[in-house]
Amino acid sequence: MTNKNKLQMMQRFRRLSLPEATRRYADLVSAMSSQSAEEVGFGWRASPVAPSSLAELQFEARLARVNGLPMRVSSLHCDRAVLPGSVNRAFRFWHDMTHLQVGAGFDTMGEIEVGQRQLEQFEQLGVAPRSLVWRLLFADTIGQTRCVLMISRFPYNQRRFTLDYLYYGLDTAIRMEARRAKVRELRATGHWRSDGSASMTGGVALQLGGTPPLDAA
Repeated sequence: MTNKNKLQMMQRFRRLSLPEATRRYADLVSAMSSQSAEEVGFGWRASPVAPSSLAELQFEARLARVNGLPMRVSSLHCDRAVLPGSVNRAFRFWHDMTHLQVGAGFDTMGEIEVGQRQLEQFEQLGVAPRSLVWRLLFADTIGQTRCVLMISRFPYNQRRFTLDYLYYGLDTAIRMEARRAKVRELRATGHWRSDGSASMTGGVALQLGGTPPLDAA
């Protein structure tokens, strides 16, 4: 791609609306996963059990090369992602192949390295840094990794987390996710009150700022 064509594509990406950017994001993820499958010589299949470490991923990839069977990617928690389920699983394959490509583990630094590499690949395709398409990928990679680092868990509703990030910024999105997680925990234990406060041991109430959002559960 020439510099002139890349500039023209970046300008088009900057003008996209959120629905358009989401569709473009899905198209690029599908293209990158297909390219990854062509490069490694095997595809992917959805499974509730999938590699959860670099060593397991490397072993699974070796098996796939030998027997020609698709590699497992996690089928869990795809229903609340920005991408449609099938495309989200394709994203996970591309993400896992990037782990293998850069030799990065599943720890915080490894996930950030993989996220940065995927963002670089988008930029090589003409996606402008900080554009909507770029930020959708950022939210699904480095954004979620930072969320885990701060509150020790992935976003329960990835779609909501991404929208919060786009509208309010990453730090606020993580705080909002932490609040929703607390509300879910209190509701599950029967400690949530109808006035938007939490009943704690010994009769102490923790005010969480009014009525919880409808999607907090």
